[in-house]
Amino acid sequence: MTLRRTGQALAAVSLAAVLAGNMGGCAKPRQEAQPLEPGSGAAGGTVRVWLPCGLAEWVGKFDDLMGQGAGGPKIEYQIINAWGLADRLKTASPKPDLIIMPGDRELAALEAAGLLDAKPSAWALNKIAVLTPKSNPARIEQFSDLAKASSIVVAPADTSQGYYARQALEKAGLLDTLQGRLVAPPTPGDIYRFLAEGKAEVGLSYAGCSLPPVYQANECPVVEPAGEKTAPDSDASGPAMPKEKLTKVMVLGPVPEEYCPAFPAMVGVVKGAPNKVAAYKALGKLTGEDAQEKIAEWMPGPAWHTPRTGRRTELHMYCGAALRPPVEKLARIFEERNPNVKLNVAYAGSGCLLAQLTFARRGDLYMPGEHFYLDQADERGFLVERKHIAYFLPVILVAKGNPKKVAGLKDFLRKDLKVAIGEPEACAGGRLAKQVFERMGIWDEFQGLPARRALNIPELAYWVSIGTVDAAIVWMAQAKQFAKYCDHLPIPAKLYEPVEISVGLLKFSKHPEAARGFMQLLASPEGQKIFEEEGYPRRPSQELLSKD
Repeated sequence: MTLRRTGQALAAVSLAAVLAGNMGGCAKPRQEAQPLEPGSGAAGGTVRVWLPCGLAEWVGKFDDLMGQGAGGPKIEYQIINAWGLADRLKTASPKPDLIIMPGDRELAALEAAGLLDAKPSAWALNKIAVLTPKSNPARIEQFSDLAKASSIVVAPADTSQGYYARQALEKAGLLDTLQGRLVAPPTPGDIYRFLAEGKAEVGLSYAGCSLPPVYQANECPVVEPAGEKTAPDSDASGPAMPKEKLTKVMVLGPVPEEYCPAFPAMVGVVKGAPNKVAAYKALGKLTGEDAQEKIAEWMPGPAWHTPRTGRRTELHMYCGAALRPPVEKLARIFEERNPNVKLNVAYAGSGCLLAQLTFARRGDLYMPGEHFYLDQADERGFLVERKHIAYFLPVILVAKGNPKKVAGLKDFLRKDLKVAIGEPEACAGGRLAKQVFERMGIWDEFQGLPARRALNIPELAYWVSIGTVDAAIVWMAQAKQFAKYCDHLPIPAKLYEPVEISVGLLKFSKHPEAARGFMQLLASPEGQKIFEEEGYPRRPSQELLSKD
């Protein structure tokens, strides 16, 4: 069993995937690879694979599932635009051997045009997810709220992404209402660009690749989709979306099942493939039992359930980004002791998590960075019970050796310093920073300065470590993580109220007893010791500061 671990940009992706719901029965019947004709290629050749931009982040995973890492053939990948495949395939030289898509309509079109060697096979299940800017300007809390959005960015209708997005809007009775407000840009990356730059309030994209990879070396060629009007201000020829823009986009969750059931992601062998035997070997690996179990960890679902995945209980947890180190350690312990349980953890800022939870109304556990957000979830009727775990301890983080001679909080007003805090409306650390400055009587003055704000505390610590800012208010846990590059200064306890860390059991949980088991581990002396070792004290005191 494997605990899902992703980077910051991919944390939102994992949430859309793990909360895709029970998709048993939604997949098409498993299709076996077609038998080979004699003399149809060399089994030892290199397989050329066309892979769309949205799946480029998973190249390493595909290699592990069907390439040499899995006893399969050597594979070379070409990152492509998924649109206009038929025209490109007819003139491609050399031809690819395999084409892997995150949907089904693209390969269905190739099959109808006689460009595939056999019927394509399902390798995974995918869904459509709802995306917004991190600020969620349209205040989307449920799918029907999309009617409030002034603009919604979607893929063209002749793609799987665009087709299923429009189908979901039509089933929900929203398509006619939104006429004139749908924008179809020429490339998938523009969906995220429009959201990050405030050109759209909502986006509909794949749940299995909801944030595009930062793939500077493999830009997708731009192919103008026929019959679609290109959206204005699209930088279609530009490089892949920079990471700083990805962090401005939030995945709220998958479209409700009644409007968009899971659809198959397909793989097909190209007619006239130069290495057909090796291509079928790779396809067989990708659709085999071992690969299907692993695919279930990063796509909304496998194409078919293996005996192992069918018996396994899956728990889904929303967790504050700052809590990742101890939670990952305890999740591994929990899974080792409960081999039939798989724990999926989505990490993000507490405010983002609450928005995602409110939209999805699915999951088992909620552990934000502050009881303030847990209280809001409770007020909305989402919680069954809650347990206290530990406390956050705030400190001032500076570069190693404190080269700017920061002496305390009042130095955050110095004009020669670049400083940062968490966004008060998005994370507990930001709310605490505001509270500290208010008690010092300097909040109004601080607001007039060009200070940077982050949506989560780990991002602040990273900024200090690379010199983007000179000082920031972070948690002791991040000071420990960045101790090689940073030093920290204490913050007087009288300036803030203790920030409690608690975990809540959600009323949506399908496995409440298993979820309670993990809650008990988190709150146990064993769990609290691990939290304390990572910089989260059991008591709201300054005692840990004297030990560093």
